[in-house]
Amino acid sequence: MNLVGKDVAIMRLCMVGNTPTKVDEEYIGTALRKVVKIVHEFDDGLFLTDFFMPEHIDKKNDYCHYGFLVLDRHNFETINS
Repeated sequence: MNLVGKDVAIMRLCMVGNTPTKVDEEYIGTALRKVVKIVHEFDDGLFLTDFFMPEHIDKKNDYCHYGFLVLDRHNFETINS
């Protein structure tokens, strides 16, 4: 299923059964229980969202790409299909 352009609700910081790390809380916790739009799907199964965190603009890692939040499929639930 192509999720690009879909609204999703960020519902989990990490996989069910795991304890969130400080990094999970720092990045994903900022957007928890918010609706975001998927704007790009990377080849490795990660999703770039439209949720912008300007304080992280200079970081490029598993959670953030130039200030935009990056999620794994287990972090969100699809709102529209």
